[in-house]
Order: sequence, then C-alpha cells, then structure tokens
Amino acid sequence: MSYFSGLVKSTLSRVVSGQEPSFPYILKEKNYEYEGSSIWSLHEGIKKADNSPVSIFSFDCVNNRHLLPLAKNHFKRVRTLRHPDLIRYIDGIETGERIYVVTDPITPLSEQLKANKNNDFLFWGIYKIANAVKFLNVDCNLVHGNIRLSSIFTNKAGEWKLGGFELLSSVQEENPVIVSYGELIHDFNKYASPEIKKHSLRVIKDYEPQVTDSWQYGCMIYEVFNGDINYPEQIYQRGAIPMNIFSQYKSLLAPEPRTRLDLSSFIDAGLMSNGYFQSDLIQINSFLENFAMKETNEKEAFFRKLESSLDKLPHDFCQYKILPELSKALEFGSGGPRALGLLVKIGEHLNGTEFETQLLPIIVKMFSLPDRTIRLSLLENLGRFVSHLDKAIINNQIFPHFASGFTDSVPVLREHTLRAVLMLIPKLNERIINNDLMRHLAKLQVDEQPGIRTNTVICMGKIASSLNDSNKKKVLSNAFVKSLKDPFPHARMASLMALNATVDYYEPVEKATKIIPCISTCLLDPEKMVRDQAFKCIGTFIKKLEIIANSMPDTTVIRPSNSGQTSGTNPPQEGWTDWAVTSITKKISDTIDSTVSPQSTPNNIQATSAPTPLAHSGSNSRNGTSSTTAPVQESTYTTFSATKNSFDPQQGMGKASTLTTLVPEPYKGKSGPASTTAAFAGMKLQGPPKPKTTSTFFKQDPWDMDTSGWDDGLAGDWDNESSDWGTPAIPSGKFKPLTPINATQSGKPGDMNHKFGERRTRLTEQRDKKKTGSLGARRL
Repeated sequence: MSYFSGLVKSTLSRVVSGQEPSFPYILKEKNYEYEGSSIWSLHEGIKKADNSPVSIFSFDCVNNRHLLPLAKNHFKRVRTLRHPDLIRYIDGIETGERIYVVTDPITPLSEQLKANKNNDFLFWGIYKIANAVKFLNVDCNLVHGNIRLSSIFTNKAGEWKLGGFELLSSVQEENPVIVSYGELIHDFNKYASPEIKKHSLRVIKDYEPQVTDSWQYGCMIYEVFNGDINYPEQIYQRGAIPMNIFSQYKSLLAPEPRTRLDLSSFIDAGLMSNGYFQSDLIQINSFLENFAMKETNEKEAFFRKLESSLDKLPHDFCQYKILPELSKALEFGSGGPRALGLLVKIGEHLNGTEFETQLLPIIVKMFSLPDRTIRLSLLENLGRFVSHLDKAIINNQIFPHFASGFTDSVPVLREHTLRAVLMLIPKLNERIINNDLMRHLAKLQVDEQPGIRTNTVICMGKIASSLNDSNKKKVLSNAFVKSLKDPFPHARMASLMALNATVDYYEPVEKATKIIPCISTCLLDPEKMVRDQAFKCIGTFIKKLEIIANSMPDTTVIRPSNSGQTSGTNPPQEGWTDWAVTSITKKISDTIDSTVSPQSTPNNIQATSAPTPLAHSGSNSRNGTSSTTAPVQESTYTTFSATKNSFDPQQGMGKASTLTTLVPEPYKGKSGPASTTAAFAGMKLQGPPKPKTTSTFFKQDPWDMDTSGWDDGLAGDWDNESSDWGTPAIPSGKFKPLTPINATQSGKPGDMNHKFGERRTRLTEQRDKKKTGSLGARRL
C-alpha cells in the first residue's frame, strides 16, 4: 500500500511540475486567495509549445473524492458550452489522481473589486453576467445554481466571465446534479432561495430555471456593491446599490417565485433610455461583439463615438477587448481606415512585446493591401507606431510596399508617402537611402503637383545628413540648383533654405563656380520672400568662401633671384608685354570672330593647347647684349578654328572654308625679342587691365554667363600669369596648321613676326604655283 501511494505521489508531482508527456502545460504559482472558495485550486500556467499564458484549474481526486461528481460535472459542462461571457475552455485532462481544466488567463473577481469600484465598470460586469445567465436559462434550458462572486472571473480586458459549473444541470433530468449534490457546495444555504429553504432542492424541478438563478443573481449584485452577506435579511437593504437599479434589484429578490423578475426582463429594463445599462462601456462592448452584422453607416457612427470616448475607457479594456475586435474587423475587410486609425491609437500605449504580438502582424499585412484608404490611414498614423517597428521588418517587409506610394496616380497618396519618409529614415539601411529612395525623390522633384515638388526639396534637405558623401557632394547640389528654376515660388524658397542648411557639404570650388551663380539668379526674384532668402543664402556661402580664401597663400608665383640671370628653370618676371600681348591676342581672336559665317555661333570657336619643348635664341632688348635662351620646356600655342569666306582660284570667290591659325601666346622672358616690337606697330592698344596678384585658371562658365568683356576664349583668359608655355596640340580636321619652312624669312622661331611672315610666304607661293600651272595649261 505504501508502494502504491508513493507511485501515486510521484505521478502527481510529474503532472503538476509539467513533466507529464500527455499534459503540454506547465503549472506555476497557485492563487492562494482563491483557495477554499471553490472545490478547485487556481494556478497560473504556460503552454509548452509557445509559452503563451493560461490559467489551470486543478482538482485533487484523491483527497476530495466525495466532491468528484461536482468536479466531473464542471469538466463536462465547460467543454461543451461556448459563449462570450463564459470562461473559455482550452484543454483539459482527467486522471485517477487529478483533473485539470485549462482556460484563458483569468483572475478571481474579488481581486478586481478590491482595485476598482467605478460604477460604470461594475454595471458593465453585471450586464455581462446577466447575459451569461440568460443564455444558460433561456437558450440552453439549464439552471446554474451556483451564482456567486467565487464563480465569476475576469480576463485581461476586465470582462467578467461566469464559471463555477459544478451544479449546472437541466431540471428536466431525472436526477439533476443540483438536486443530488447541491448541498455539498460551500455556503449553499447562504445563497439558497426561500422556496428551497422552505422545502428542499427538489422544488427546483417545479419552476423554470431562471427562478432559482434570479435569486442568486440578486444576491451577487448585493455583494458587488456592499460586500459579503452576513445574515439573510441584509439583502433587502440598499446600502451602496445605485438608486436607478434598486427597484429592479428588489424584483429579483421577490419572495414569491412566480413573481420574481427573470434576467431577460432585467436586461431589457437596463437597456431602455436612461436605463442603468446605458453607458459607453456597455454600448461599445455590445457593438463590437456584433460588429460583423452591423451596417456601414452604423459602423461609421460607432467609430466616431469610439474615437471621442477612447481616452475615457480603461486601458485594459482597450488593449484586450477593443484591439482584438478591431483586428478581426480589419482582417475580414469590414473595418476600413477608421478602424485602423483607432487600432493604431490604442497601440501607442503598448510596450514592445505587446505591440509585436498584438499589432505588428496586422500592420505589416495592411501595408501589403492595395486599398488606398487603408494605406493612406497607415501613412497618416505612422508616427504613432514607427518607434515599435524593427529595422529588419521596415527594410524587408514594409518599405517595398511603402515605396509604391511614390509612383501612385493619386497625388494625395504620393504626398503622404513623401512626408512619411522622414519618420522611416532613421531605420532604413544605407542601400535603400542612397539608391532606391533617391531615385524616387528624383522623380518627385519634377512632379506635376507644385506642393509635391516643394516637399521633395524639403525632404531632401532634412535627410541630407543620412546620405553618403558622394550623394551629399553631387546629388544634393544638382537637385537644389535645379529647383531654383522651379516656377513655383515656394519650391524656390525651399531650395534656397536647403542650400543654406547644407552649405558645409559642398566643395569650395563648386560653391564659387556653380552654386553661387545660380543663387544670384534669385536675388531679383519677383517674390520678396524668395529674394530675402536668396540674399541670406548667398551671404552664408560667401562667408564660408571668405574663410577659405583667407587661409590661402597670397600668390603662387615664384619670383626669380636678384642676380639678374634668366634661367630656363625659373618662371619669367611679370613684364609690360604680358598684358600687351594678351590684348593683341584678343584682337586677333576678335578679327577671326568677325569673319565667321552667319550660321556659325560662338560655340564654333574652340581653344586647345598642348605643351611641347621648343628652343629659342634671341637678343636682350634692354641691355643690347645677345644671349641664347635656355630651351623652354612648356610653351602654349592656342589654336583657333573658324569658318570664313576665302578665295579659291579653281572654284571661284566666296567658297566657305575652314581657316586654322596657330597663335602663340606671349613669350614670357625677362624681355621680349626685338622682332616682337614690330608686331605691335600700327596697333592701337586699349590699355592694360589691372594686373592680378594671384594666378587663377578660369574654366568655361557652365551657364555661359561671362559678360565681363575680357573673355577672349583662351584657356587662361586674360590672366597670363597662369599661362603655360608649350606647343599646341594639332587639331584633327580637313586643314592642317602650317609648319615653319624657312626660319630666316622674318624674325626667329617662336617670334610672332617670324610666324606671320612665314605664313604670308607660304600662301603666296601656293597661289603663284596654282596660277603658273593654269597659264602653262593654256599655252599648251
């Protein structure tokens, strides 16, 4: 016998500890406050498969064998009955030693009554239990027989759930459990009706099921508002029972069974105008439970009411009652965008784990729906739940659907998608930001809607810090400069503000040569707000450039030594011929320009230069001494190609041909050769420009905005201090530049007189040769 009892205890311990293979739940802490109120022990539990919480009722069959019929009846009834206001059965197991009943997580009602005495909350609970008892009496024709506080539990939402089915039975049975075992229930006589006390339990079979349960329901109302019943006459005192329900309460406790108010009438009286069940909590709960059967206009009215009263409702009720019902409505397509907005509003108060389990799957699914109203609601409410979204979920599951809003045909959806970018940026990865997102923004920058174009510029300015260095330096400047030409004033204004905010991202040369000239076009904008912002913006850029300019050296020209010796390795000094020869070159260029055909444009003139070694020998015009100059390693010739009318002896006058001329830039020696002076004879100089102290290489203005009058097309402009000395590159074309054939005809190699004398000699010889050939043919 001792062996058998030890075996029983060992099996029992395995089951309780969750080690029994056939019981997939783990029992945890017992609720000791509930102990003794029922034949059951209440435990917290966990499902092994997913660690979800449950509640487990445990009955000891060995030590309470006399109560076993009651436990088995409860186990039977809880498995077969389903109603929103009854405890929900999940699983159960019955062995020779124990009976376990697994339900949703619940707690005894007594714990809630200690924490909350709000009348609206209490009336809501009373309403829920009345519905449950009505279902048992009317729909199932069963009598509960055990309605008391210990038989009522609350779930996470705070809803009251009826349990305690130990005596639940049909009065039509030959031996109902309530008749056979009713007296075994603790304190049964305390809640027994007068007819049962006067006769016996068998009298129950003479009346309708609601007669017995109405009396016990009235006793339950007294305990809810006033506490325990200490003596029978106490229930006829009002105590803390609200006056609006007291008259109906007395009808529930009528001594005569046939005049006793049934629970169906009790509910109807409470739902009448100004009735005790006319509260927001009860109406919202009732509507949600029948949501699928409501009409569209009724749903719209309900959502408006719910939105206005949502802050007044208990948080647990919103999270565990309203949220699941709205999720079901959205899942089956009957909720719409208003339901989604309310769902997200409730989700603001959830912690990370609760949001992930209750709300996240719904939101991810909603983003994938093609319904524009749902997606618009998601974008409008994104700020309420974006903090709960994981980066991986955003990048992999949400953004692919989110990005479709950039190209949507509805402008409102494009605009809201654009605004929502700012909230997603902190959680987007680098690839999406610098590739996918920038492509979408580039398209939106030329959108047909001016507001979208403006918001695109603002968005790019705000996300600039999240871009990589390449996009910061290249894409941003191009985008903002482009928007400076937008016909919508606010777009230009936004572009100027964005440039001002991102000034540190651009290279100094880009600021000076590209951005500032474009900003200057807005200085005389027709709109005053744009003009004011343009002056602020250009001031910011100039201040930045001033700081950089002040840190630069005064000059990059290396001065020769004071020995007076000219060396091929030292740069020549700045002389009077520097600006003079540039002016001559300017005139030569102007002469060629004047002969260009009407179809030609300034863009037909091209300047190219290429270095080549060239040796020079000449005399020093200042001291009269002859010297041989060291070979100059880099000389610059500028090649001009222009179309002009020339004479062709064979084809006649007026043939358009291309003239290619090599114009040497001034030889930058200590003093020019003697033959150089002859080249200036008869030319009227316009006077030298102000010499510059620093050498600068000006590239062609990308906007062709140079109107200074000094631009002669040379690569070095009029600043000869930066010119290179070299032989030009031979351009490809029909005509090749002439090469010197007789260096002794005029001047010396490299000398301008030599160059032009050589060209005149070559042209004369060619013309004479053609004429001679023509005459000889005639003589023959």
